[in-house]
Amino acid sequence: MAEQSREYWFHIVIVILSLAWALNVWTPVLLMRPLWEGSRQYAELEDPDTEPAPPKRPPSILLPMLAALAALGALGLGVWQMYETEEAGGRWLWTSAVAAVAFFFALMMLVIVMQAGRRYAEQYLSMLM
Repeated sequence: MAEQSREYWFHIVIVILSLAWALNVWTPVLLMRPLWEGSRQYAELEDPDTEPAPPKRPPSILLPMLAALAALGALGLGVWQMYETEEAGGRWLWTSAVAAVAFFFALMMLVIVMQAGRRYAEQYLSMLM
């Protein structure tokens, strides 16, 4: 029964890690979206004298925060399972390592999104003046 319980937790950790990495990958895509759409809008302008639409906002900090929390939860579950099984290795060590990397990547994305938001605010204010 104990082995079956560990399998259950392992699948939960894998799902949480998949969610964390999906959010970690989706955040840079959303950061690049204003560049793609801005250049596309500029290329589609028929009259070069008209002003293009204002740039889209960068993503909110919610995505990297959710990714960091999911990775931290997976890390906690991995360490807890290593403690329960009294093994400091195997698949729980690997899931904990992947969760730690996902957590640091999410923190890096959080900083990048915050800087992009600051630059967007500066650019938008300069357009208004």
